[in-house]
Amino acid sequence: MTVGVDVAPLAPAIEAAWDAAFPDLAGLVDAVFYEASDSESSGVTGIVTLQDAAPDIAIIIGSGSVGREVNFLDLADYFEDVIAEDVLQTGLSAVNTGDVVHYLPGVYDGMAFAWNKTMIEYFIAEDQLDITLTDTDGDNLPDAFDTWEEIFAIADGLTDRLSFVYTMDDALEPTTQTIYELYPLCLGQEWSNYSALSAGGWSLFPEDDPVEPGFDTDEFLAGLAFIEEFSTHDMSFQADGTTKLAAASMGWRWDNFLKNEYPFGLIGTWMDVDTNENTYNADFQFSPMPTWDGEMLHPIVKTKGFIVNVYSDCPGAAVTVLQWIYTQAGMETISDNSSYLLALEPDSDLIPDTLNENKLQFGAALGYGFNEPAMSLPLSSSLAVNVLYNSGITAAQQAVYDDTMTPLEAQAAIVAAAETWIATNNVAD
Repeated sequence: MTVGVDVAPLAPAIEAAWDAAFPDLAGLVDAVFYEASDSESSGVTGIVTLQDAAPDIAIIIGSGSVGREVNFLDLADYFEDVIAEDVLQTGLSAVNTGDVVHYLPGVYDGMAFAWNKTMIEYFIAEDQLDITLTDTDGDNLPDAFDTWEEIFAIADGLTDRLSFVYTMDDALEPTTQTIYELYPLCLGQEWSNYSALSAGGWSLFPEDDPVEPGFDTDEFLAGLAFIEEFSTHDMSFQADGTTKLAAASMGWRWDNFLKNEYPFGLIGTWMDVDTNENTYNADFQFSPMPTWDGEMLHPIVKTKGFIVNVYSDCPGAAVTVLQWIYTQAGMETISDNSSYLLALEPDSDLIPDTLNENKLQFGAALGYGFNEPAMSLPLSSSLAVNVLYNSGITAAQQAVYDDTMTPLEAQAAIVAAAETWIATNNVAD
């Protein structure tokens, strides 16, 4: 009986944990490396093409299963309590439809907001910032910067660029880092800039209608207005410290957040937080995003999770092993042997006791994300979410930032492009 996982160290760990838990059934589980992303021999497509030669249980990217549910066993009757009480409900409903459950969310794939506590404490100690880290509501986001209005005021009140001195692991001399950006807004992508677009309360497909992405709403317009507002404050400068950064230069810079370049940023689930903390002597704290005009911003997230291959020669054994995976011991095996963040409800009894502080905080912060919908267009198998990536949003949000388009003009362009994409792709396969 094979279990396919996409992190190599997980395979022997799952085998060992199963054998230890069930010595009479030792050797039953053969865990193998199996990529979650799609190819002819991996992910959902791998199940479709390989059939009984594919793993009996496999981890997949949830959205890839939409429209191909026939290839997976319905798990509803075998996991009633887990479905009702433990797995992330937004991840569950984003992929499964109706009463049929073919996919169980397992781990997060996405980004969460974080702030560099070591850096900010240094600024306070050196009298570069006159704030405290008091956190009245206990959400791990200090009161001094739990709104974007406060962050903008901090930026505009600086008389000089912030300067951070730290010593890298094993280094003999300290490093001085000048801070040119407080938060690296990512205008070169729609996905990692989704949170900015959510600043007015917008979410993709607000009515759960795959042909109505909501780009024509006041809430989406408010997200573009947030980008415009961001551009009017002293948030992002070029290396000369005086020239504001142009939108074309505001691409993917999130990895640099882990290298002490900004006090605030987003961190992806694939990034090695612990190693970077040790290397750069940093302490990253995870939290919900600051609010704008009373609305919390939400990064976009999705999940990877487990399915049972309908072509399996041993579906009963596969269900039994998957039931063990969705115990605290199974979740602990996954968490302890990977960088994965478990996609479980905050009060789930499956949350392991072995989670370190980073994983506890990071997982909680991911819970504030917007779970990417996994709907198909009504007349085709095309994923509706692709409208986000094919409506000219990148160019439009860059134009708003550079003040070459108003938010209203940008919204009109995005709406028109989205309508064209939907009309072109919403046709019978």
